[in-house]
Amino acid sequence: MKETILNPLLILVALLFGNTTAYADVVKGRVVDAETKEPLPEAQLKFDHIDEGWTWAYFKTDSLGCFSINAEGRNKVTAAMLGYYSKTKTFLAFSDSRKDTLDLGDIELTMSPQMLKMVEVKGRARRFTVKGDTIVFHPEAFHLQEGARLDELIRQLPGVQVDENGKLSWNGKPIRITMGGQRLLGDDDIVGQLPAEAVQDIKAYNKQSTFSERTGKDDGTEDMVLDLTIKPGFLDRWYGDVTASAQSPQHYEGMLVMNRLSKTDPVLVFANANNTGVGHERNMRDWMIFNGGRGYGIEQGLSTGYQHNWPKKMGNHNLENSYDVTAGLIHHDDWKTNNQITENYFPNTAATRSTSKNYQRNHRLAPRIQAGADWSPDTLNTFYIRGGVNYSKTRSHSRQAVEEEEMQAGTSTYAPTLSQLTSQHDEGHQTNLWSRGGWEHFVKDGSLGINYYIRYRENKTESWTTRTITSNTASISSSQLNQFYTSPSKTFQTFGELFFNRWLTQKWRMKATYKLSYERNRRDCDFLTDGLVDEANSYKDRHTTLLHEFNISQTINLKALQLMPNVSAQWQRENQDYQRGQLDTAAVRHSFQIDPSLRANWKITKTIGLNVNYSFKTKMPTLLNTLAYRDLTNPLYIVEGNPYLKDTHTHDASLSYNMVLSKSQTSFNLTMSYRSSDREHISALSYDPTTAVYVSRTENVKGSQTWSFRLNLDQALGDYFRLQNNLEISTEQRYGYLTLLPTQTERTLNQQSSFHPKEKITLSFDRNWLKTSVFAEIDANRQRYDASPEQNTTLWNNRFGIKGEVTVGNFVFNTDLTESTRRGYNVQSMNKDLLLWNGSVSWKILKNKAKLGLEFEDILNNEDSFRADQTAYQKTTSWSDFRHHYIGLSFSYHLDAKKKD
Repeated sequence: MKETILNPLLILVALLFGNTTAYADVVKGRVVDAETKEPLPEAQLKFDHIDEGWTWAYFKTDSLGCFSINAEGRNKVTAAMLGYYSKTKTFLAFSDSRKDTLDLGDIELTMSPQMLKMVEVKGRARRFTVKGDTIVFHPEAFHLQEGARLDELIRQLPGVQVDENGKLSWNGKPIRITMGGQRLLGDDDIVGQLPAEAVQDIKAYNKQSTFSERTGKDDGTEDMVLDLTIKPGFLDRWYGDVTASAQSPQHYEGMLVMNRLSKTDPVLVFANANNTGVGHERNMRDWMIFNGGRGYGIEQGLSTGYQHNWPKKMGNHNLENSYDVTAGLIHHDDWKTNNQITENYFPNTAATRSTSKNYQRNHRLAPRIQAGADWSPDTLNTFYIRGGVNYSKTRSHSRQAVEEEEMQAGTSTYAPTLSQLTSQHDEGHQTNLWSRGGWEHFVKDGSLGINYYIRYRENKTESWTTRTITSNTASISSSQLNQFYTSPSKTFQTFGELFFNRWLTQKWRMKATYKLSYERNRRDCDFLTDGLVDEANSYKDRHTTLLHEFNISQTINLKALQLMPNVSAQWQRENQDYQRGQLDTAAVRHSFQIDPSLRANWKITKTIGLNVNYSFKTKMPTLLNTLAYRDLTNPLYIVEGNPYLKDTHTHDASLSYNMVLSKSQTSFNLTMSYRSSDREHISALSYDPTTAVYVSRTENVKGSQTWSFRLNLDQALGDYFRLQNNLEISTEQRYGYLTLLPTQTERTLNQQSSFHPKEKITLSFDRNWLKTSVFAEIDANRQRYDASPEQNTTLWNNRFGIKGEVTVGNFVFNTDLTESTRRGYNVQSMNKDLLLWNGSVSWKILKNKAKLGLEFEDILNNEDSFRADQTAYQKTTSWSDFRHHYIGLSFSYHLDAKKKD
């Protein structure tokens, strides 16, 4: 088979303007014994396209020896079975209707005298096929090791991306995992425990909302899912992993993850203990991993959950009913040292530099419980309710050393001005209770209903701080401050919502929603400095918000084009009673805003679509930021409010083209977006060289503009090669103020312009015992500043690498070699080449149910954690300590990956 790869632009033009409509016949038949005429279940079928010369499907007959499949053009089907001669039948499937059926009748197989010789069907199955609006992935087309888990398969699916936290997306859109159309217990986490062999196929499609199901009309709600079809014998079983690992020099991790896969009574059990710094939070609906396991810390955690489902069918409607409960307890300690260099720019090339080193240690104990239920008593009514309570007790300690420097006039060298050593200890606790629920009643061509939400949070923090300031200049005196404060706070939030949703005509839907929200916040701070009451830093803050929101959303279906305009009108009243030092004010703010949006979908064909999105948003500053307060907690960095602060308005627009071609096994996405805003909020700094004190104040500046372009191409090159191309280009203009000096009468506006292209190309090979890939990633960020040209630079972050996996018997060898290049940074230690090498070897034992692993992380000891950020007025470089350059030994056991007999 010969594959031709076209220029992506030519592909796009051809598909936009060269589409034709073609329909396939439904081809059916039966495979029987030639002598007895008895049906032959599980007979193998291979479908070949005669004109193009490639195999496009493998199939098996059902329990009655029958089969049915969509086909078009000149084809041949070959039937084969153990103990029989194979037989081929040619047919022509071409129709101008979707409803035509071609019956091939009985395909009779004659018994072979070589009864023990298996008929071998050569070739490789296609990675996916298209059935209507659904893309069906075939697991047998992907090379996986015996005993592989489902997540290993999903990561290979064309168009599917997995971020660093394990979250899934399909052509840039978030997706979730379902089983038979129902939400999975533990959300997407079970894909790491379920064996890939348990899955018959995986369907990617846009799942209809309940409203669309009940009314039979598409309301445009997007809910992309990967729906699993589980093979018989794999349900109502326990799946999971028991893992124990040790890492040099003295780190360990033990974990138990178990899921009972069931359509009616799934169960989740999770336990974890480690000193690698990795954190876990899991419940029935979602999960989260933080710190990534490369920091320093200790955690012990336990979660368990149970869910009961009792789906029922009434007429053509599937009614989902369930309740679930989850409880957990986490004890977590972590510690880390963060370093940062900050440069603040003045007019005329002058600047200050701040170098800080901050050690912080945190402790948290957090029990939690939550429960929920979904109930559909009939086809006209659905109810849901959820709620939970969380409690956390925290303790932290930090030590920060800061060195302040000023650039000498006429030079590029810095001279020290002062240093500040800060030691802080905090203790606190927080209680959080919440509940939400709703009811929806379906009427003819529509529905009406209510939703509610209630939340109460109580928090208290006590803090002890010692600040030691050492001066290096005669104009600034050294000092020491001992500070203590206690800060209790309470928050109450609630809203009630009424909605009416109805199809006014066959093609026009309108939904009207009224929402009333109320929020009350109370915060106090009793502040002491050197044992005396500090009126300037003590405060009482009472804030309430009452919000009326009216929303009209519509869906207009115009054959292949779907329009979804939306408009939201909001009236808000805020009250703030704030007392701090000499400031005692009661502020009231009334606001009214209208935020429109539009979404349009053009379904060019069943697997080719064009999406257009536009939205307008208004963002108000917090009412506190518009008060003339001054926060003197840190005497060297004062924060103040701005009574003249105005709203910010933002326009967002995007155009996205998506294409999936089954014949060429191609997934293609092209997205262009634009964002503009006015009166953006930025932090504006003032600096007094005689006292070395900064004052930070939020200001409005000229708005920004951002254009971005993204192209993703995933193309099969024959049976074993795969090409992935990810191209991103963005250009942006932002504004900020350079630091204000006492000698200036007004601030200097600085324009920051950036041009940021990024290209990553990956070529991979996957066949039997060898899986390998090579990639090249070019990342350039050109930044220019009109008022401070000394900041001009081009940042380069390029990576080149090769990954390989070799399987020899029960041994699997992995290697990952990456060359990373950084240039253009002001901190010279960032401008270097890094050769990073990781490797591992695993040995499958106990009939592939268990695995011994040996991991080599950062073999050459070259990895670092440098990060840099640059704005129109400030440049920061940061890095932290983290675990790398270690050897790990692990043992994992998979719980029963075999189906029932």
